[in-house]
Amino acid sequence: MKLIKKIILLTLASSLLFETVLFAQDQDQQDQGQQNQQGQTQNQQGQWEDLSDETGFPQRIGAYFSYAPTVGVLREFVSSSIGGGIAYEFGFKLPLGMEFGPVAHLAVNGNPVRSDKIVSMMNLEFDIGAFFRLPFGKSGFVFQPEFDYGVLVYFPKVNSEYDNSDTIQGAYVDQLLQIGAGFRFSHPNFLNGNMEVELTPTYLFSPEQGETIHFIGFRTGFLYRLDSLFRSAKSKGGAQ
Repeated sequence: MKLIKKIILLTLASSLLFETVLFAQDQDQQDQGQQNQQGQTQNQQGQWEDLSDETGFPQRIGAYFSYAPTVGVLREFVSSSIGGGIAYEFGFKLPLGMEFGPVAHLAVNGNPVRSDKIVSMMNLEFDIGAFFRLPFGKSGFVFQPEFDYGVLVYFPKVNSEYDNSDTIQGAYVDQLLQIGAGFRFSHPNFLNGNMEVELTPTYLFSPEQGETIHFIGFRTGFLYRLDSLFRSAKSKGGAQ
């Protein structure tokens, strides 16, 4: 009887010891699995950061509203230029987060008339230029001046009483020069900091024979960092 009790006690002790060993092994496997998962996450984050640093060509595309009162000879006919357009930037990275590169704008504007010689007028604006980007540390604020050159195509609808006027013709083209002093802001919690709000005071002048047309105003809108989409696609492909 005593022998049987000893055997039972020995069996129970062996079972408890075996279960303890198995539990410890399972716990080690779980801890190892968590460490592996954390390591994969860190690797993916590292890949994202590497991809982020890999590209040297930030690209932004956006849309904006613009308003610019008219100064000069054109004010006899229209009071301002009001409209909107699209912008595209291609940047080259510099130290301290700075950039420079080409920029292009395409806009369509209406021109409220001031003369009874014109029923209505609108213009098409296209320009290309260069920008310089200067961030204020990690605040999210950026100062971005630019200088542009392009064309203004006017489309006036002339009052029928003045169809034969020598001073007002059909559609015509002028050159333009434009200076902008852009201010941008982005926040890391909004679309990972890839969306920027823009406010840019502008001065545009268009030289004509004997007179110069001036527009002094601003544009405001949003720009999205286009190359972030490419980085995201690469990151997903690397994770797979």
